[in-house]
Amino acid sequence: MAETTDQTQQSAPSVTVIVPVYNTERYLEACLDSILGQTLADIEVLCIDDGSSDGSGARLDDYASRDARVRVIHQENAGVSHARNVGLDNARGDYILFVDSDDFIEPNTCEKLVNVARREKADIVVFGGETFPSVAWIDRCFDTHDISYKSEGVRALFQETGSFPLMCNKLYARPLLDIHQLRFNEELKLGEDNAFQFCTFPYASCVAFCSDRFYHYRCEREGSAIDTFYADRTRKVNLHFKIVQYVVGEWERRGFLRGHQGELLTWAGNFLFDDVQFMSFDDRVQFAEAFENFLAEHELVDACGDVDEIAGRALGFIRSARAVAQEEPVITVVASAVGAGSIDEGFVSVANQFEQRVELLCVDDGLDERMSAALRTCAQDDARARVISAEAGEDAASLYARAVAEARGAYVLFANLNDRYDPNALQLMHERAAETGADVVTIRDGFHNLRTQDMCRDLKMLSDPTGTGQADERETFAPGEVPERLFTFSSLSARNKLFRREHLLAHPVAPADVKSVAGALLGASSICPINGYLLEMQPHTHLVPERAARVAAALVESYRALKEDLVSAGQFERLEKSFVNSVLTSFFGWMDSLRAKEAVLAFGPFAVQALREVVELEKYDRGWFYEARDYERALLLLEQPADQYLREENFRRIDELQRRIRALEQDNARQRAEIDEFYGSVSYRVGRTVTFLPRKAVDVLRKVRG
Repeated sequence: MAETTDQTQQSAPSVTVIVPVYNTERYLEACLDSILGQTLADIEVLCIDDGSSDGSGARLDDYASRDARVRVIHQENAGVSHARNVGLDNARGDYILFVDSDDFIEPNTCEKLVNVARREKADIVVFGGETFPSVAWIDRCFDTHDISYKSEGVRALFQETGSFPLMCNKLYARPLLDIHQLRFNEELKLGEDNAFQFCTFPYASCVAFCSDRFYHYRCEREGSAIDTFYADRTRKVNLHFKIVQYVVGEWERRGFLRGHQGELLTWAGNFLFDDVQFMSFDDRVQFAEAFENFLAEHELVDACGDVDEIAGRALGFIRSARAVAQEEPVITVVASAVGAGSIDEGFVSVANQFEQRVELLCVDDGLDERMSAALRTCAQDDARARVISAEAGEDAASLYARAVAEARGAYVLFANLNDRYDPNALQLMHERAAETGADVVTIRDGFHNLRTQDMCRDLKMLSDPTGTGQADERETFAPGEVPERLFTFSSLSARNKLFRREHLLAHPVAPADVKSVAGALLGASSICPINGYLLEMQPHTHLVPERAARVAAALVESYRALKEDLVSAGQFERLEKSFVNSVLTSFFGWMDSLRAKEAVLAFGPFAVQALREVVELEKYDRGWFYEARDYERALLLLEQPADQYLREENFRRIDELQRRIRALEQDNARQRAEIDEFYGSVSYRVGRTVTFLPRKAVDVLRKVRG
């Protein structure tokens, strides 16, 4: 190890800025200039060259030769934690600030932070920042406000945004780190800065928070920790678990754990769940066993009951995989992959639900070799999953009927793995089905491709038709009660419906056959709608023109057959409005989901055929249609060549997207203003003052009971 400048100076600087450097030559100038250009000149910049193989070392030496405040230590590559520890061992400033060598800070960072630290007598000052390019979850970690915690380091750690996982947004008093021998764990390969916060905050006599966004965090560099570790979820979970194990062990060793077990488990559960939810089931079973052993080792099993609701669900998800592997499924997911670009995320969204008692039957129709291989790959890592392949000459209806016949769950969901289901979807649908006894439970899709509707008001009116105010809280309805909306309140798509398996055996459903879905709705004794948006239908990016035409042709024939059946049964007049609207919903929902121009052009002629021959659109006026825009599009599709229709639709989509972006920006600004107003209010500050002693009493009681 070698240092290029004399380490002795007459007086200690106010701030030591520690900059670990490894092969970041192209960013060093922006980083070091931002530090050396601080309005507070009384600083030292301690650069640790961690065995760089580019020109970083020479660039650092050049800076040191031109500015006496720069000190450079060259060492063999040993990792960022070791580099930071070397910096801490050689620092002489009253305060310590860490800046990564590819980031930069605002000119008044050190001056403002030192002023805050001295005014509040703070051991730690937490401040704001921003990412570039923007990464939402990191920006949320940088979103701080102005407040101080006196003798409440643990409370500041758990209650305030910005406390963890980052360490680049903090100024530390050097005595705090030296007296308590606080250093980075060099064995941790990811999240070492997260672990560092959990060791420092409990010792802090005061933690001050500053809302200024001083730090600029680069997220685009190839080879960064984010880029390196975020691709492999299982590896990342194991690395994060090492952080949890280290933190719990340190809290136990340093005497912080007693009285705070529930808070620490709340953090651990949420921290691990973010990635455990994306692991394969087989890997989760192994992880559940390791996690259970960890809880037992530190006598934390009982403390799992002390966490908040969200963390409780996360911990339940993590711990239950091993038991689920031995249980019978309550839901069978019959999954297909028609038109999917990639099925990995779609598979995870149904495989890793909070309701884990799931059987996954991956239906392979044999029409897409790429998807067939992808289905097999997904199924091989989940003991609950298997592939059901089409036999020679077997049509779709027979294939899906065979899947339902083989299903072990009491309920069946027909999922397209191009879609994404909310993690709560299956649990909520199953609970509602079990509570109401409904044959069908329906959910809504967030992007409105299915044009689903809110049935809550209708259910209230059905239970109180005279408006006397004696309405029951109805959750289900019979098909005959809402004939005008039966096919449109949730569409004739199968993918947003949970069916009772016994009902499907009597009324078979093939997902692409709207006639079969209509039959299942008409034959149901009761239907239970859930108003929540629990499904997001993704664009069909890989539906080739030939497959698009085949889907569209099947849709036309299915609607034609449905209409013939309704007419023969004398039900068409009663269900006509629902039927007509459903045709538009189905065809324009599909066309909205197609991203390739060639696929839309292949689909379009069949939509025209359906509008002219099945619907006979000219018979109806605008008032017949629930979605005015779909009616306008139908007229345009009938009157214009396909290319002209596509051009106008693309302009419409751009305008609609811009409107949505503006609405989201306005909503975000409003929420931020409300948060700032709350934290700045007198009532909030008075409330913290008034509750200081009770909060301290609760902490003492926890430790006594712990």
